[in-house]
Parts: sequence; C-alpha cells; structure tokens
Amino acid sequence: MGVSGWAADQVAAAAERIAPWRQQHTAQVRPRLARVLEAFAAERLGTQHFASVSGYGHGDQGREVLDRVFARVLQAEAAAVRLQFVSGTHAIAAALFGVLRPGDR
Repeated sequence: MGVSGWAADQVAAAAERIAPWRQQHTAQVRPRLARVLEAFAAERLGTQHFASVSGYGHGDQGREVLDRVFARVLQAEAAAVRLQFVSGTHAIAAALFGVLRPGDR
C-alpha cells in the first residue's frame, strides 16, 4: 500500500513550508535539552532510581535525585517534584502552609 504521488507531493510541500520554523524551534530546543542532559549526568540519574520502593517513599533515592535534577535544570536552590501536587497553586499553598503560622502575614 503505497502513498500516491499527490499525497507525497503535499507532504513534501508542507515540510518545505515549515522548514524555517523547524530550524528556529530546533535552535531554541538544543540548549535546553543540553542543560537537561547535563543535569542528568551531573546527578548520575539512572534506571535504578526509578525502581519501585515500599510505597512510603522513605529514603527514595530516585525522588531525591530527581528533585536535584529539576533544581539544577531550573537553576533553583531546591525542588520538590511530586505527583501529589495537582497544580502550581497547590504547590505554592503547600510551601506557604509549611513556613507560615496562624496570624503570620
């Protein structure tokens, strides 16, 4: 089942039209990807960090390494990467509840 000549021509024309956009996009993505890969290597992230744990998360090396990778990529002091945070607002609220006491402003 081959592709008709007309369909192949349409695909080629579309690829040619988007070529400048693809080049610009690739130029923007490459430095970001390099930063992510450098962080993975610097923190020595490997498949062993994604192995299952007891479920409680105590001493979960993968979680700790992933936190450091995110902090490094985002150039932050620290990071907390959790599935339990359902939104950015949830993460901010959790941080504020962790450091503020009733009556604090």
